[in-house]
Amino acid sequence: MRPPTRLSYRRRSARSFTLIELSAVVLIITILLVSVVPALDNLAPSSRLDAGARYVAGTIEIAQSEAISQRKEFVVAYDLDNHTYWIILPEGHSRGPDETEDPNADDPTFDVGDSKGAGDRPADDVEHGPAPPDKDGENDEEQKDAAVDASYADREAFEPNELPRDVEFKSVVVGDQEPRQSGRVYVSLDHRGTTGAHMVGLQLKQNPGSGGPTGEVWLRFDPLTRTLTYSEQQPQVPTLEGN
Repeated sequence: MRPPTRLSYRRRSARSFTLIELSAVVLIITILLVSVVPALDNLAPSSRLDAGARYVAGTIEIAQSEAISQRKEFVVAYDLDNHTYWIILPEGHSRGPDETEDPNADDPTFDVGDSKGAGDRPADDVEHGPAPPDKDGENDEEQKDAAVDASYADREAFEPNELPRDVEFKSVVVGDQEPRQSGRVYVSLDHRGTTGAHMVGLQLKQNPGSGGPTGEVWLRFDPLTRTLTYSEQQPQVPTLEGN
C-alpha cells in the first residue's frame, strides 16, 4: 500500500468550517460575554478602590523616604473636596532649569515671605489662597485653615494625583486630631521619621438611587516603624505621633 501523497495531505488540511459550525461558535461566545461581562463590571469598582489605596500608600512611602534621605521636611497634601493628593517639597527647594520663574519675583509690591506684607494680598488671590487671619481672630477655624494653606502655597509641589474613577476620600485623621471630611489636610514628614502618623479612608462614590456596589478601605501609616496597614473599616486604635 502506497503512503499518502502530498496532494492527499493538502486536501485534508484544506477542509473549512461549515456555516452551522461558525454559527455555533458565535453563539457560545455571545453566551459567555453576556454571563461574564456583568460580573467583571461588578468587580471593577472594588479593584479601583484597592488601586486608589495602593497609589496613596505609594505616595506616603515616597514622601517619607525622601524626607529621611534628604534630611528635610516633606509634606503629603490631601484635597478632600476634589479627591486629589500630592507631595509638597521642602521649603527653599530650588527650581529646575526647565521650570518657569515666578513672574512676581521682581515686583517689590508683591511680598509673600514678609508676614506684614502678606496681609496686603488680595482676598481672591487664586495662586496663594485666601489672606491670613485677621488680628481679631474672627472665624477662627476657617482662618487657621486659610493660614495653613497660605503657608504651603509658595512651596514647590508635584502635580496633584486624582483618585481612580468612582473613588473618593471618606476622611483623614492626623495623629489624635478629629477626623476631617472636607477641605485640605497637610501631613508633615520630618527627616527623623517621627512625624506624619495618620489614617486615610477611601470609599466608593454612591449616587442616589443607583444601588451600586459599596465598600471602603483604610490606610494607617506609622512613621516610627515605616509601615502601612490596610483594613476594611476604620481602625479603632488611635494613630499616635512619635515623640
